Amino acid sequence: MSRKVAGLVLLLLIFSSNSVFAANWVYYTRVGRLHTEYIDKDSVFKDGNKLTFWLLQVLDKPLSSNYAKQTLKFEVKLNSPREFRIAESCIYDANNRPGTTKIHEPEWEDAADYDNKQFDFALKYAKNQKDTGIKPTP
Repeated sequence: MSRKVAGLVLLLLIFSSNSVFAANWVYYTRVGRLHTEYIDKDSVFKDGNKLTFWLLQVLDKPLSSNYAKQTLKFEVKLNSPREFRIAESCIYDANNRPGTTKIHEPEWEDAADYDNKQFDFALKYAKNQKDTGIKPTP
């Protein structure tokens, strides 16, 4: 009986560790008096000439709609000049409950200096593999 209990405890630890430690947010920058940005270093993947990663924006004050945070999934072409698009976004309220999730299919945009600094920061954490598709939580 104790083996079964130990095995069950081990399985619970394995499954809970995947969800508890799903995101590893590292500070990226402060944007004026509006919000602070973090990059999930566990979600940074480089597959050939393509970079993907998740960015978290935490607002200083929730908006009237109780919009307090936003996650954004970036896709970046690492050619010269670099191009990027936001593939997905999700807003969260002050209690960290997810709200609207949007899947985007925009055109690629040329990266500005600000964007390139962000992409260079994310590249420091890049793992050479395809995006796992796991969506981190704030």
